[in-house]
Amino acid sequence: MITILVVGIGNFGSWWVVSLTKINSPLKIYCFDSDFSKYEILKKRLVKDRDKVLKKHEINFMDKLSDTPKKFDVIIVSTNANVRLAVTKNLRNLFTTKKWIIEKVVTQSPDQLKSLLNCLKGQEVYVNHSRRLQPASRFCKSILKRKSLPTNVRYIGGSWELASNSFHFVDLLSYWFDTSIVKINPDGLSGRWHPSSTRKGHFDTSGILIVQFANGLQFKMDWNEGNKNALWIFEYSDCKIVYDEITGQIYDNDTILGSFPLLNFSEMGYLLKPTLLGDRDKQNKLPLLTEVEFGTSLLLNAFLSNWISSTKSKDKIVPIS
Repeated sequence: MITILVVGIGNFGSWWVVSLTKINSPLKIYCFDSDFSKYEILKKRLVKDRDKVLKKHEINFMDKLSDTPKKFDVIIVSTNANVRLAVTKNLRNLFTTKKWIIEKVVTQSPDQLKSLLNCLKGQEVYVNHSRRLQPASRFCKSILKRKSLPTNVRYIGGSWELASNSFHFVDLLSYWFDTSIVKINPDGLSGRWHPSSTRKGHFDTSGILIVQFANGLQFKMDWNEGNKNALWIFEYSDCKIVYDEITGQIYDNDTILGSFPLLNFSEMGYLLKPTLLGDRDKQNKLPLLTEVEFGTSLLLNAFLSNWISSTKSKDKIVPIS
């Protein structure tokens, strides 16, 4: 039986556990959080399918790491970014595992990212950029790869937060066009930081972030204030491909090509299975940390520079998660 340790059973960590229970293969899942009250959220989310889940999987609720096995097949670190480096270092000393999955935002500074890479050197480490596994993302890739490169790519955001989700969107561009990030222009960021609406104790900003890719693509993420969209726009000389993440509809000019509403992460277990249990096809898996390392570092540096200049902070981290 595959053994998985999920560390950090907050809002997203509990969704991780629910998603794992949707996998057909039997799993032994160890959940750890030092705050045992966090398990109440998870228990409520499991109650609907509790009997069915427990017939297939074994779930253990732990408040002490000393009570868990010393070897795992997978360790999932779903803590907030501000403690992720320290938590991962501790886990690395305590356990052995075949692979790791780290949540985005991976760390809160380029220096922390370097430390994390050193800590996990020689390990098989994935980053949870699960947007690339969404049915809508795969369908978009099938459409986009039939065409030449677009002349312009924009994401008109606002429905989701910029700082945390930009890491997803940059990864999607890399996935769709088989390319990599080379440069970021953060000059269009507003510098008006505000408390995150979804991540307590963390911050977000607005404005425009422009990313350059190795294949020549320029990608503009536009978070102007008052904008509540979640719209991808791919402009070509003869057409415009539009993907609305809110409705799930994908258009070629005025012709609808399909409708793929975003899946809740709790429903994505079957899509995560190739990463968790092993699959040779990279297209079906989350990206490795080493594959997104450079782009992640550039994004962190862009936000960190803006945070320091905007808030006059002397911190060496940007409080995003």
